[in-house]
Order: sequence, then structure tokens, then C-alpha cells
Amino acid sequence: MSLADRIRPLLQDAARAGTTVTWGDLRRRTGGALPFLHPDDQGEVLVVVDQHTPPDEPLLSALVAGADLSPHGLYRHIRFSHGRERVPDASLEMHWRMEVLELFQLWRHR
Repeated sequence: MSLADRIRPLLQDAARAGTTVTWGDLRRRTGGALPFLHPDDQGEVLVVVDQHTPPDEPLLSALVAGADLSPHGLYRHIRFSHGRERVPDASLEMHWRMEVLELFQLWRHR
């Protein structure tokens, strides 16, 4: 089982519960099965998590937040890797918050 296959259901559960998670939360929820990874490697894993996310839905990886409950530093990179529209720096956090809320609504009954 790949790391992305371990993380995807955790993000789906977070979406259903209406919560965000940190990378540390993901490590704890996998019982330590998620190794310490360089941020570049974390980004690549999260890109794979969303490889089948429809283009008209927010990326599940948006639910991975920074420790201060702001967009994770990889958020912009993951969006770019999936060909998503560039969001200006000034509105990035608000855009992220809107995507998180949309994920909560989408996954509430899935």
C-alpha cells in the first residue's frame, strides 16, 4: 500500500468530520506508518493523493493545514501540479478556506 493510499482515506474522514489535519496528525493517525518526510516528498505524496480528484472539486490535500491552521506550505505547489488556477498571494488564505468549506459540504454525505 502506498503512502497516498494510507493518507487518502484519512483526508476523506477529515472531510466528513469537518476538520483539517496537520502532517503530524496524519503521522499519528497512521500509527507511525507514515515516515518523516522532507517537505518536497510530502508534496509529492499529496499530489498523488489527489490524482483522481475531479477538476471541478477542491483537492482533498487542501485539508492538510499548517500548525497555525493556515494553508500548508505545499498547498500552492499541489494546486499547480494539478493544473489548478493560480491564486494571488493576497487571497490565497481566503481561497484555501473556501475550498476547505466546500470539501466539508461535498463529503458530508459521501
